[in-house]
This record gives sequence, structure tokens and C-alpha cells, in this order.
Amino acid sequence: MELSMKQINDLITGVHLSAEIAASSPGLRHFVTVAGYMVEDGRKRLLDKYISAEKRETTVFLIRDYEVPKEYIENDWEIPDRDIKNEVYIEGIVGIENIQKELTERISDLSLLVPHWECAAPL
Repeated sequence: MELSMKQINDLITGVHLSAEIAASSPGLRHFVTVAGYMVEDGRKRLLDKYISAEKRETTVFLIRDYEVPKEYIENDWEIPDRDIKNEVYIEGIVGIENIQKELTERISDLSLLVPHWECAAPL
């Protein structure tokens, strides 16, 4: 499965995408978030809102894959770092093809990725 054109356009214009997937235990909720950025002069920069074919190859991505106890989300509580479980943080993934490969190792259906604000992902 591949990212849709809308998902790609969202990512290369700075929209974070998130998905909730099956958790490792009933008391947890599991989320995956992917975000794009650019690197200029060795520094991370926000992406502009312009869509271009070049950005498909040059955008740098990060993935945050983590679980949190259900009660934090259900009660809208702030989540202390010590209560984030099974966290994997990967950055420096360059290009849409590479981010798709990395995401498919974590999510079987990439269509689950939606703009962050449409998902219950707390981080």
C-alpha cells in the first residue's frame, strides 16, 4: 500500500499525519505520527505550503511510534514522559519512497494516516 496523493501533499506542506493502531495491551492506545521538515545549513526548518515534485525527494521525515495509557486520553490529561510506553522515534528519513517503506513496517494500511488534528493522538 502507498500513501495517497493527498497524504503526500499534506506531508510535503508540513501537515503531520497520525494513525491509531492496535495496542500491545488493553490498557494502552497505540499511535504513529509522521511529519516532514527540511534541512537548510544543517538546521531543521518548517516546510512551506507550496507543492512541488522536488519536495517528494527532498523532504526529510520523522516517525514517532508510541503507546500511552488509555486513561490519559479518555480524561484529556497531560501525559508525563515517564508514562509514554514502547516509544520509537526515527528521524532523517529522506523522500516519500523511503518514508512509505518505513511506515509500512508499522502500519499495514497507510490510509489510516489522517491529519493529526483528526486523530486522537496526544503527542
